[in-house]
Amino acid sequence: MDYSVLLWPLYLSKNWPTWKARLAERVSGDLLERMELYWRAKWFNDVFDVLADYVEAEQMPDTKERTQRRAKAIQLRVYPEYRSRYAR
Repeated sequence: MDYSVLLWPLYLSKNWPTWKARLAERVSGDLLERMELYWRAKWFNDVFDVLADYVEAEQMPDTKERTQRRAKAIQLRVYPEYRSRYAR
């Protein structure tokens, strides 16, 4: 999982195919498969965890508006990307 956390910003970049090829030369297929699973879970978390943030913000009047605006922006940005990658 450490590699997947380290590589997450690259995973989101346009250069990912190049980095993925380099990575595939250096790690086992099992490790690469586990990292792909982690990245899918990361996308899933970004889609749904922010919904919890949105709801919980109701209990925090000082930060409610800012937290809800941030959560909504993240969810609206990430959900279409998640669907395009993983919806079947």
